[in-house]
Amino acid sequence: MTSRNADETAVVLTGATSGIGQATARLLASRTSRLFVHGPQRLSEIAGLLAELRAASRGEVHYVQADFDGLAAVEKLAAEISNRTDRVDVLVNNAGRPGSPRRSVGGDAEAGYREAIDRFAGTRLRPELARSHLLYGEWLRRERRLSEARERLRTAHELFTTMGLGAFADRAARELEAAGISVRKREAVTSGGLTPLEEQVARLASEGLTNAEIGSRLFVSSRTVEYHLHKVFAKTGIRSRNALAMVLRRRSGSRTGVA
Repeated sequence: MTSRNADETAVVLTGATSGIGQATARLLASRTSRLFVHGPQRLSEIAGLLAELRAASRGEVHYVQADFDGLAAVEKLAAEISNRTDRVDVLVNNAGRPGSPRRSVGGDAEAGYREAIDRFAGTRLRPELARSHLLYGEWLRRERRLSEARERLRTAHELFTTMGLGAFADRAARELEAAGISVRKREAVTSGGLTPLEEQVARLASEGLTNAEIGSRLFVSSRTVEYHLHKVFAKTGIRSRNALAMVLRRRSGSRTGVA
């Protein structure tokens, strides 16, 4: 059996189009001859990222699209990859249900977390910024760097709570407790009775965006958008998107004292 150079490896990176996965893709692009990046978006939606990765790559960068909503989608992705290469040397799993924060690559793990935080800090993608703090905090806790971990996890918990992302806020709270900090669970609600995420969804829907477009902006699924819209309709008593703009204006006026 002949040995392979490091540059000849074929790497599959799932969940490569956002957050830690995207930072990892940038790290790997110049270090492998064949990189397969996976994401749920259509090719046209991540064309800029692909162009950046291919410009940095020494070899080939392929994009494979799949939304992991069932085993059939995973099998389809595997078949598509096998049609393009006869081997996979490394699989870096960053998609689906989160696993161990140690899944990042070697000594570059911390650099990847920091890069993701720095990039998202300058954008409006608050869910991804919060998730990056959470993953970094989890990694730091497992590295027994508890003081640093608490700082990142507190930031993640505050961001998730403010945005109304309860499941992620609970996960951050559990990590904080494991790091020795007790957190009282609370739900953030705006003065209009909507959580911050519900208000964001309602505002984008009132501007005419589809569920898919709203999900892309907020980095949540279309089903999550639909769920929050139903909650908005129930809380406000309206039945259509057409009335959202008027309701939001009225609520905004009541908060500022404008009649």
